[in-house]
Amino acid sequence: MRLCHIVPLVVAIAVSMAQTSDGQIFRRRPRAHAHYAQHVVTRPAKTYKNHALLRLIKDQQRLHVGDSWGQYDYQCFDFVDHQRFLQSVPADMTRHLRKDEQFLDLVVQIKKMQAPEREALLRQALRTFRPTWAENGRISRDGQTVAGQHAERLVAQMIVDLVKSLLTNPNR
Repeated sequence: MRLCHIVPLVVAIAVSMAQTSDGQIFRRRPRAHAHYAQHVVTRPAKTYKNHALLRLIKDQQRLHVGDSWGQYDYQCFDFVDHQRFLQSVPADMTRHLRKDEQFLDLVVQIKKMQAPEREALLRQALRTFRPTWAENGRISRDGQTVAGQHAERLVAQMIVDLVKSLLTNPNR
């Protein structure tokens, strides 16, 4: 696609969007009459930076996956560690969390939330993992190996699935 095709599209999007003085973004609708401006205000999705569920996921990821800071097998979470992880961690972690009083209290708190907020929190919880070293462009503790990221995603997925199952059927 050439630049001459992209520029009108960008201009059309910019003209149809506006921002209020308090930072809210709204989309302009076509006017019914010249006197009446109809606007639809869209609020940004709420983020939960320090929610207990996100802290729990990060703690479990740190416990079962750990940090990766180098390319040698004792410095990173490799595919051998990943195979060991798959054999033991999912069942043990689920069994442990089902009996943990703090986790069960957390599920009760999540159940008290409004449905849209609860869904936003669970969606954000699923995105709680570190980027790979390739995505970061360097090997450091800020990132993770591909196997480590996959294991971190599994930890987040298992915890969110357990929360959802306890929300729908608390007797399980």
